[in-house]
Amino acid sequence: MLRRLFSLDRSPAKSAANKHCDIDTDSNYCPQCGAEYRAEIETCADCGVPLIPGVEKLANLRQQDAGAQRHSMEISAADQLVTIQSGKLNYLKPLQQLLKAGYVPSILAGDPASKG
Repeated sequence: MLRRLFSLDRSPAKSAANKHCDIDTDSNYCPQCGAEYRAEIETCADCGVPLIPGVEKLANLRQQDAGAQRHSMEISAADQLVTIQSGKLNYLKPLQQLLKAGYVPSILAGDPASKG
């Protein structure tokens, strides 16, 4: 199970996850030169073309990555869940994005003891 989750069964070739880790889903990107811009900027200063959102760029990269088709991001009731990090939500969200970039499904869950 862990071998599948952490892609240990894949060949040691360069992982596609490395190119996905650099994509900020809150930024915009130029589809021609790949330059990254703040979310409020809509046109590439160098190419003069409309920018695409980071989410769209990430989806395009995953679509191009043949290995992405082999990895399911679904978590079933049969899967064993483990806590790998705890902390504040603004700290955990970027870590979750790294896991997603590496095709590792994850869930952010609140601590039931801290409620109430």
